[in-house]
Amino acid sequence: MSAPEIWLVYSREHNAWWRPKAAGYTNHIEAAGRYTKADADRHCGSRDFADHDNPPEVACIAPETAAELERAQETIADLLKALKLALDESDLPDGNRARMRQIMRDAISRATTGTGAQE
Repeated sequence: MSAPEIWLVYSREHNAWWRPKAAGYTNHIEAAGRYTKADADRHCGSRDFADHDNPPEVACIAPETAAELERAQETIADLLKALKLALDESDLPDGNRARMRQIMRDAISRATTGTGAQE
């Protein structure tokens, strides 16, 4: 199970980040409140604005979440390279090697995106 995404809310009106529990504003991203996507969306939709105006609040994914995702993607890429090398150097028949590669791709796909062929 993947970790939930963490979101920040930026107030364009105050030129600052919302604090935790929507209790004021801060110019320091480290002190900004962390919200679920649903809470961030609710906060961003809490005030009316004209269709031609920019919204007073906007949500963005927290930088620590983006960094964790990038590290995970790099780890997966490294694992795939290592598995390919191990399979290429193994003494398995070619058909078995191809089948093992497909099994690994499907497993990684299911683990990272919830998709992939089910066996």
